[in-house]
Amino acid sequence: LKTELKMQILAVGFGSTELNNGLVKFFLLDSFDSNLYRNCVGKPLPLMECKIVDPNTGLVQPFESEGELHVRSYSVTKGYWNDEEMTKKALSFSGWYNTGDYLSMDSKGNFYFKSRCKEIITTKGSGN
Repeated sequence: LKTELKMQILAVGFGSTELNNGLVKFFLLDSFDSNLYRNCVGKPLPLMECKIVDPNTGLVQPFESEGELHVRSYSVTKGYWNDEEMTKKALSFSGWYNTGDYLSMDSKGNFYFKSRCKEIITTKGSGN
């Protein structure tokens, strides 16, 4: 992209509708080594609290370990319209949003996308 489009800076964003303003951003500069940060989606935006959790045990994972991304912030949705069951599945009592995405985090705070653990596709504003 940088050579064909002559771009000086490339920004990568990652998030979901439930987070309202995105979660992480990553800026690629001229000196960027793409092999070092392959699949990197960046660091959390300010006021975003994140943790990588083992989906089977609920325990927070150490650096470099894959797990499900959970997020807590003022901007996380309070729930799904007229869907208490889905709200209970996605949001913990203490406000953590279960994204359904598998990521890992390095010791510098960079997140790396691995895969989805649940697929939800909504069209025309409804889940039907």
